[in-house]
This record gives sequence, structure tokens and C-alpha cells, in this order.
Amino acid sequence: MKDFLKKVIEENKKRIRYVGVDIDINEIDTKLVPLIGSKANPMVIYLKMKSKIVRNGWIDYEGYPIKKYYYDKGFLAMTMSTRQMAEEFDVNRKSISKAVHLLDELGWISIDKLKTKKNFQLQNVYVFGFWTKENGGKTVEIFFNSPFREYA
Repeated sequence: MKDFLKKVIEENKKRIRYVGVDIDINEIDTKLVPLIGSKANPMVIYLKMKSKIVRNGWIDYEGYPIKKYYYDKGFLAMTMSTRQMAEEFDVNRKSISKAVHLLDELGWISIDKLKTKKNFQLQNVYVFGFWTKENGGKTVEIFFNSPFREYA
């Protein structure tokens, strides 16, 4: 019996455990920021960026084929300029840039470049992971190196 319990304990240590965060995107500033301490915290910025991921039903804007080039190929991605994120997330651009680079270094996101037809500039596309369908048709979203795993 003792060997069995040791084996169970060792197997349990190897198991990956996840903590779910059940918070509405509109409540991040009121419920999460007071715990973390700043809207500029990379975790807060990550969650806000994550809420902008292009998914099924998205209609691409002219010159910004994010759904066509990313979602339709199985990737979870979003695009916004640092200026747009700073305005929408109520954080300065420098904090956005720092957080984005840290998230990239940690492997939570991957930064891709998309040449837009509109102004012939490269637009950053932030890729968070990929999605797939399980048997039974349930969509599963898998995020790079972040602690977040979701079923859509």
C-alpha cells in the first residue's frame, strides 16, 4: 500500500494544473487591477489583447485580412497599433510596448508582420496560439506558454 501511495503522489506532482480566471473583460479594471496593482501590468494588457482575438464571424477590414490569413488557418490572432491599444486600454504607449515585448520574450505571444494594402506599412499581428475542433465539433483554443487554456 505504501508503494502505491508513493506512486500516486509522484504521478500527481507531474500533473499539470490550471487555474481558471472567470472575469468579464469589462471588469478587469475594477476586479483584477486592484489585485495586481496597475493597468500597465503585462498580465492585464495580455488579457485585454486576448479579448480582441479574431474568431469565427469576424469580417475582415479592407487591407487587414486577419481572419483570412490567421483564423481561417487555425491561429488565434489580433492586431492593433500600440497607439490604439494605449487609448483603448488607458495605458501609455511605452507600457504597451514593454508588455508586448515581454509577452513575446516569455513565449505567450508571437509577433508576426502583415503588409497592408491600405498604407503599405507592416502591421503587427499578435498570435496567441491556435484553435482546433475536437471530435464532436467542440472548438478548443490552445494558447502559447500562457497559463490560460480555454474551450470556446
